[in-house]
Amino acid sequence: MRYTYILIIAGLALLNLIYTFIKTESSYEIFGFAINLWTYRLIWAMMVVLCIWNYSVKKRSAK
Repeated sequence: MRYTYILIIAGLALLNLIYTFIKTESSYEIFGFAINLWTYRLIWAMMVVLCIWNYSVKKRSAK
């Protein structure tokens, strides 16, 4: 229960990643910089993977 916020962030990042496949634009903005669509998807995919990895590491160390 302590690390559920990490899974919530991963879920939101995954929803955002899926949304980019539904609503395709040629570029997206992060912190005011326009970036390529695939770079944007890669950033969100990395965020999902890192959050899930972080959750699993913290869960294992808590045992």
